[in-house]
Order: sequence, then structure tokens, then C-alpha cells
Amino acid sequence: TGSDPLIGARLGEYVVEERIGQGGMGVVYRARQPLIGKQVAVKLLRGSLSKDPAAVQRLITEAQVVNAIGHRGIIDIFSFGELPDGRRYFLMEYL
Repeated sequence: TGSDPLIGARLGEYVVEERIGQGGMGVVYRARQPLIGKQVAVKLLRGSLSKDPAAVQRLITEAQVVNAIGHRGIIDIFSFGELPDGRRYFLMEYL
């Protein structure tokens, strides 16, 4: 397997450290805030899906629904962004 170009990249104040999973819609990474060491999980929409408005809306809806529930048993999603190449992602608690 080739190296993942996202490893070592910065997403806001976080540095992507490793790929921890993948699924049909995207890939999940572990990232860390270098100064304080806070770890987060990054869910990144696959490149091809980032050009599909319905898939992007699905990712946004997922983040909105999770945050609307607001239950301690549900992972907190606290940021949403876009890479320079157009891929969308959100940052959530890393458990």
C-alpha cells in the first residue's frame, strides 16, 4: 500500500496522525492538537462523494442530527470543514 497523503497534514489546529477506519462513504483518521495533546477522530468524505451534493448533505445532516440529540452516550461532533481539494470532513470525539 502507498503512503496516505493526509497523514501529517493539518486540519485547522489538528495534525492527522493515522488512519483508523473506513467505510462506504469515507475514511476515519485520528488527529491530535500538538500543543495540548487533545485527540479527535476525523471523518472524511471520499473524494468522489464530495462532488455529490446529496452525499455532502448527508454528511452535514449526520453532524446536525448527532448534535441535536445531545446525549452523553452519543459522540460529540464539534467542527466541520473542507480540504483545499473539496473533500468535506467533521471532527468528533475520539474514543
